[in-house]
Amino acid sequence: MSDYIQDAIDAAALRMKVEPLGDQQYQVTVTSADRVSPWGPWREPITMQPDYPDPPTLGQVLYYTATRLQAVEDTDDFLDWCTETGRDAGDAVAYRRYGDLIALRDCVRGTMGVDAYDGLLAGLAIEQAIERAAQAIRPMRTGN
Repeated sequence: MSDYIQDAIDAAALRMKVEPLGDQQYQVTVTSADRVSPWGPWREPITMQPDYPDPPTLGQVLYYTATRLQAVEDTDDFLDWCTETGRDAGDAVAYRRYGDLIALRDCVRGTMGVDAYDGLLAGLAIEQAIERAAQAIRPMRTGN
């Protein structure tokens, strides 16, 4: 697990309850020992890959959730989000998806606290930037 994920777990005093739903699906509930979210509990279904035999860990759920919320955080509103994600702004499904992500963001931020949440997303952005830089350097090293 990346340090920034463990730092976010520790800073927010997160814990997770996992309930199996069958067929590699789990209902996770993430809470904090330090706070209660004003938006209610952070609950979501998680589906693990068929070749992964174990339930999700808190670190995996946090990483997965952060990558999903990153697109919402990087845009100003629904129209901007549609442009960035290639969705049709007239599509009712896209509108519901955006609303679901905003509600999830509020629950996650409320559960974690703003500082821990912001630290998680900053750590994710740094990790992604380092990976992009490493990918850009690889062809130069191999002469391709």
